[in-house]
Amino acid sequence: MKHTLLPLVEGVFWQPDNATARPEGNWHLLGAETLVVQWLMVDGQAWYPSADFPQWNRQPDWGRIASEPWAGRIVAGLSGRYSEPQARADLHRLGAEGQAISQKPLPFTPHAFYFPVEADLSWLHVHQLRDTLAGLPRPLWVSVYAGERLPQNFDLWLESWLPPDVGVFFQDGVGVGVRSPEEARRIADALVQRFGSDRVAIVLEAFQPKSWGSGFRPASLAQLMQQLRAYCGLRIYLFDGPHYLSKTKVHLWRWWSNWRQTCAPAAGEPQE
Repeated sequence: MKHTLLPLVEGVFWQPDNATARPEGNWHLLGAETLVVQWLMVDGQAWYPSADFPQWNRQPDWGRIASEPWAGRIVAGLSGRYSEPQARADLHRLGAEGQAISQKPLPFTPHAFYFPVEADLSWLHVHQLRDTLAGLPRPLWVSVYAGERLPQNFDLWLESWLPPDVGVFFQDGVGVGVRSPEEARRIADALVQRFGSDRVAIVLEAFQPKSWGSGFRPASLAQLMQQLRAYCGLRIYLFDGPHYLSKTKVHLWRWWSNWRQTCAPAAGEPQE
């Protein structure tokens, strides 16, 4: 069997909140050079110095973040909501706030922009998103996911509303238990075939549901390796670094990758 080297990840997501306002990490050891900031403003409060919007009390150290090796390029998420239904209901307002954010100086130079209103097949008015995206700066990315294990014609649905100059982050659905990494790869391949590799990246969900209560916990090394092998050759982003990928986990992942540099299952791989 022919073996190929494990792919390096292209970047990490960071969803700012009070717990991770000062992110520390070593994700560059996995190859990450791009940081996707989920949003610069959420629920009407800014995560950056702004004269136009109220600010969260615990502000990130943007100068230090921009100097990190895993943030050589920063994709600036614009305005969002913690609640997805509210975000979709406030679509036009969020678009206007995003335009305002992009037109004023930021504490770093954006490599691209990201509109953090996520889309899936259940959104009946998703075509309104196309008009909102038309007024936002480029380069621009959006995020999509699917609640079905293997959704039918997902690529055609996306093509029906996605502007031709906007890139898409496809959430793999593995962390929330919707599908296997291999099934996520099938969907991602269909998207790449239709839109091209320059416009499609897969988001590796680096978490799992907690075994008790609600919420999520960091994924095991075994799951991360299974996902990484399945996504060989794709543009890979991790969601998200500050919450789910500690420095220790990254070192273990890097160590195991150096010893098991293959996309095929290897004997003795770490188990749950």
